[in-house]
Amino acid sequence: MSSIKDFFFGRKKENWTVQALESKSIEDIKTLMSLRVSGKQAKEQYKKLYEKDGLTFMLVNYLDHKIAGQGFYFDGDSDLVNKLEEWSEEVGLKFVLKHIVKDAIIYGTAWVELVLSEDYRNIEDFRFFDPTKMDFARDNSGKIKLDENGEPLCIVQEEGLKKREWYKDRIEENGKIIIKAGIGDDFRKHIAYFKLESYGDDPMGLSLIAPIYRSAIIRSNISDMVGEAAYRGGGIVAYLSGNPPEEVKKKLAEYLKNITSKNIFVFSDKIRLDLVPIPDTREREGLIYYLADEEASTFGIPLDVLMCGVKSYRQDLPSKLADMEARISSYQEYLAFQFNKQVIDFLLHLWKTDKKAKLVFRTQSPSIKLSRSRRIATLARRGLIRYDPQLELHLRREEGLPVKFVQLSLKQWQEEKKSPEEIKSDVEIIAKEEDEV
Repeated sequence: MSSIKDFFFGRKKENWTVQALESKSIEDIKTLMSLRVSGKQAKEQYKKLYEKDGLTFMLVNYLDHKIAGQGFYFDGDSDLVNKLEEWSEEVGLKFVLKHIVKDAIIYGTAWVELVLSEDYRNIEDFRFFDPTKMDFARDNSGKIKLDENGEPLCIVQEEGLKKREWYKDRIEENGKIIIKAGIGDDFRKHIAYFKLESYGDDPMGLSLIAPIYRSAIIRSNISDMVGEAAYRGGGIVAYLSGNPPEEVKKKLAEYLKNITSKNIFVFSDKIRLDLVPIPDTREREGLIYYLADEEASTFGIPLDVLMCGVKSYRQDLPSKLADMEARISSYQEYLAFQFNKQVIDFLLHLWKTDKKAKLVFRTQSPSIKLSRSRRIATLARRGLIRYDPQLELHLRREEGLPVKFVQLSLKQWQEEKKSPEEIKSDVEIIAKEEDEV
């Protein structure tokens, strides 16, 4: 029917997408649906949909930008925070986080190897795995194998004829041990995995594209059909009376091919020219926007944010934006929790420090920032919040503002046991003296 349909649906009968959904038994339908959401082939098709479909491409990138593209900061011990900020610049952490979010959206789970330094005292780099090649060890029933602590027994990578497995105490390749762990080491911690949606404590995540994959294919095919109809409609058609010779037909066809460069023709009254009727696509347009709105709703993004649809889809936009911001904040908190647990805590262990710090995502959601700013300002005006260098340091980091000046205040406050008002006065005097010099 169309190139898009052929690309995604294929022509082989064994592909679920070309099998009829009106199967004779309910078991046949269950089989088709399980292939749709769990097969490796399906995950590869999610990537193809992202690459080929404009709306899916926009939705994935928009959500990725809103979750990880707003930036982050570290909260905790000041000296440790400074060290973490230097480390994040060296490894390009802001780009790593964007790639993690994109893989989690498309495939359900993002898989990253923590590349350690030769002396095992630092994380030097992040190496991404193809999510379609990664999984946990499973038993014959398909359930994840767990160790005595309830953690996945091992992580498995299958690519071609090579199979590599990360156990707690060893790494195996095609069944042979290639390296053994040292005392206190756990090779499974070298592989981090992240997700945005999942079932309970299931370590595998759920793709956000899986629920709308079929609807996106239908929308793409309808859109392609409408475009073809509009393109083909309006062409020139010639009606001939009687049965003229083939030579006359061929000559007329040549004339009509050059109609864009010629505007004077002499025809017999037995020849009548007209235009090919343009199909009415108004109802199909509404269906396209319905399917697009369905896909956008699955991502939690109002369709109005990315494209101008029909008026019926523009209702109550402020409320939809507030819901979107709340959902994005939830994703940020969940991803930060996973990253702190699997990466930051492991990094601090390698650095052999007892100090604590954590990664926090910044939010650029206007309504959330405005509401929070108003609450803090109201509390400050009513005297319920006094000047506090620790609070100011937190707020400055959250807004991406300079913090060196406030760090000095906080250090004096902690070491000299002075009140916040005294520290503020001392720091202002120091700053004034430095300006005069």
